[in-house]
Amino acid sequence: MHTPTPRQHNQLGGIALRVVLIFVTFVAVGGAIFWLLQSFQANQERHQRKALENCEFGLQQALEKLSANPGWTQGLGKTACEDGSFQVSVSGLGDGDTASLTVLAQGWSGGVSRAKKYVLRRVVSGGDTVWTQAYFE
Repeated sequence: MHTPTPRQHNQLGGIALRVVLIFVTFVAVGGAIFWLLQSFQANQERHQRKALENCEFGLQQALEKLSANPGWTQGLGKTACEDGSFQVSVSGLGDGDTASLTVLAQGWSGGVSRAKKYVLRRVVSGGDTVWTQAYFE
C-alpha cells in the first residue's frame, strides 16, 4: 500500500480548497448578478407605472381644458411633474356637427415613455358644443 508523503498530502488539500473557493466565488457572483437583475426589473416596473400615471395626468389636464373651453386645441408642451413629465398634443378633424378631436398624451419617467390616445366626437345641441368620448386607446 502506498502512503502519500506530506508533500502529496498538502497538494491534495490545496486542490480541494481551490475547488471550494471557486465554487463559493461562482455562487457569490451569481447571487450578485441575480440581485442586480431583480433590482433593475423592479426599478423599470416603477418607471413604467409612473410614466403611465404622468400620461394619464396630462390627459386629465387636457380634458379639463376642453371642458372649460370646447374650442381649445393648443395642447400642452412638455411639462414637468412628480418623477417625470408629460406632453399633450391635440388635433382636430372636420367641421360642424361631425368634428372629432384626437388627444394624444405622453408621459415619461426614468427614460420610460407611455402614451394614450383619446378620440372625442363633437355634439352640437341647441347651440351648445359638447365633446363626448368616441374611443380610448
